[in-house]
Amino acid sequence: EQSEAYQNGLAEGKKSGMVEGQKLGQKLGQKESKMAIAKIMLDAGESLKKVKLYTKLSKNELQKLINEQSK
Repeated sequence: EQSEAYQNGLAEGKKSGMVEGQKLGQKLGQKESKMAIAKIMLDAGESLKKVKLYTKLSKNELQKLINEQSK
């Protein structure tokens, strides 16, 4: 039999983990959206400078996307 303190700690840990998981999921989703927008902009011939400005992606992230598109 587990103590009430253990049960409370377990419940709090699960709640904390869920919140962190949601934050991570949102962050990953936002990144995927930015990458998709960048891909569309690059395909449309927009400049790297403009894509970087609008998506807030780093130069390295954009270069990685360009390299993936050229394969």
